[in-house]
Amino acid sequence: MKKTSSVSIRLLFCLICLMISVSNISAAELVYHDYRVNTDEIAKGIKRLSSEQGLIPVGLTAVGGRMHVQSVPNSIIGATAWQIATYKSVDSFFAGLDEHVAEGFTPIDLAASGEMLMVLYLKMNIKTKGWKWIATKIDGQAVADGISKFVRQGYIPVGMTIVSDAFGVLLIEPTNCKLQQWQIGVYSRNVKEIKTNVNKAIKAGFIPFGLILNETNSNIMLVQVEMTDAKPADNAAKTGPARKTDPTRSLMRPEKLLVEVSSFIELMRANPEAAGNLFMAVEAEVVYADILKVCGPGLKYFAHGVIPFLSYQSDSEALIGLYHPWSDTLMITRWCLNDAGLLIYDVELVTGDFIRQAGEPPYEISPEWLISEEKFPPAALRKVTRDTSAAFVSVFAKAYPGNWRHELIPLRNPELLSANLVLVATRISSSIKALEKLFKSSENAGLVTALGSTMSKLHAGDFAPVLKQAANTSKASSTLVEKSSAEFWQRSQLMALRCDSSSGFIFLNAPGVPWMFSCLYFEKQAGNMGLSNIEILDFPVQDAFKGVNQ
Repeated sequence: MKKTSSVSIRLLFCLICLMISVSNISAAELVYHDYRVNTDEIAKGIKRLSSEQGLIPVGLTAVGGRMHVQSVPNSIIGATAWQIATYKSVDSFFAGLDEHVAEGFTPIDLAASGEMLMVLYLKMNIKTKGWKWIATKIDGQAVADGISKFVRQGYIPVGMTIVSDAFGVLLIEPTNCKLQQWQIGVYSRNVKEIKTNVNKAIKAGFIPFGLILNETNSNIMLVQVEMTDAKPADNAAKTGPARKTDPTRSLMRPEKLLVEVSSFIELMRANPEAAGNLFMAVEAEVVYADILKVCGPGLKYFAHGVIPFLSYQSDSEALIGLYHPWSDTLMITRWCLNDAGLLIYDVELVTGDFIRQAGEPPYEISPEWLISEEKFPPAALRKVTRDTSAAFVSVFAKAYPGNWRHELIPLRNPELLSANLVLVATRISSSIKALEKLFKSSENAGLVTALGSTMSKLHAGDFAPVLKQAANTSKASSTLVEKSSAEFWQRSQLMALRCDSSSGFIFLNAPGVPWMFSCLYFEKQAGNMGLSNIEILDFPVQDAFKGVNQ
């Protein structure tokens, strides 16, 4: 992590004031002290302020080789304990957050200094069961958009810092309060001005948390919350090291999951918006609304060709990836079992290379199977599906319940996710346009004629002449075609194609079998396109849905 105390930022936010009465604020007074960047010295200073003046730290930032700490009267916070921890890697930072939350601490603010991250934790009135970490451009609108996305899901922004020329924000998921308002106050470095403005905000019901200082500006995260009667969640059960158990002994058995997932997919094929309303909790619908806005009707096409992946998180939670190999895109859905049954509590739609590359760009414009070095399209599809399935399982194998986004930093980067979602929409749209072009382009007239003739026979159940013409069909695929029904082919949908002037691969889905597809291979025979092969593709997906326990 780079030292960033010299980075100059100016965040422009509209300050919104909602007056509420808050008890014990008549003596509210913000104070600042600075120390050497040394945990022992900082701890001694905080202890002295706490015992002598009843102050508690709520924000910290490193600038000019010093650690600046902002404190307020503890009557505002109701803290019973505090801790400061330092981390030198992203993994230790995430693990430290999990450990402290499991012990009842709430992470409040953090500061980057050189290669170190220092995090302030409090045990206080505001309780938390989870957290999120996001990074955006150092830009007011980008920061606001990133925070707003998770605020809509019930999170509260608290800490902020500059890390590697990015604006990092720490958000908490509360258990006993809800956010009313948040704002980032922007002030000069004049201490008198800061105190005057922030103390006014405190008296108006805001709590100051995150702090960023630079040579010219001061930025303070101000939040206003409403306490509720909800009992604090069992944090240890939510985020602690309790690991996965055998799902076959619970109601989350693979076959039950598949029924629910299939129902969701079936409804998405007809009405994507209704699928979200019926199968998603409110917090997932917020994210899904963005997906609908960007992808729209393209989700119907997506739903006709998806393959399910599975990663259990606990006896009552599973991540299910819905992979669409034709556009090389993946919908990650977090399913939880509660009194209302199985519902989706979180969702994200990303490209396949996002998962295969652990979230790191760059991402290809085209689906992997279309640009693969493997020249035989069915083999290319099988390979990319295998690779994506393996990456999905690997990435989320060690995720704690509700914590799956913490397995990849980019899954908490709203800016990157938004850009990737646009690429998803582009791929889906391009796939649909390629199918439309098949029937509109005069260059494909011979292929369209041959395809129409073949599908007419399959729709009628007249399989013998089709198999006779497709002389290169394997024995296994011939057997599957012979045992299929006319209805099976009538319900099949075109998924993708790859063709040129002398040959064409046409892919169809297999209704009711989410990991099988059909490939019709046409090539020029005596100057005309003719069917050469029918390949039934059994995709190499994770075996959990086939009854094999992971």
